[in-house]
Amino acid sequence: MSTLETYLRATASAQTSVLDSSHLAAAIRLLIEGRSTWEGTATELLAETTPNPAPRRWPPTPQHLSGEIKRLQPGLRVVGIEIEFTRSSDRTARLITITKTPGE
Repeated sequence: MSTLETYLRATASAQTSVLDSSHLAAAIRLLIEGRSTWEGTATELLAETTPNPAPRRWPPTPQHLSGEIKRLQPGLRVVGIEIEFTRSSDRTARLITITKTPGE
């Protein structure tokens, strides 16, 4: 096995460990299960994914949620979930698009 292959396996393993320990990653995976795409604002995503009661380290604001999602993006990509941050067509809202990649 090459050094690159070893590195890539270790990276994938680390990302999977991060996802396994993240309540938010679990909520995103549950949200996208059974559908191919979800799109909305961070405020809408926070409202749709926040359990009651929220876990101790749950993102308290949409801004915190966006930051946490950006940190989870590489690991979610490994398990077949792409996340894209864009602006609405009228440029008034920042949108988050969560897409399940084919084959996952």
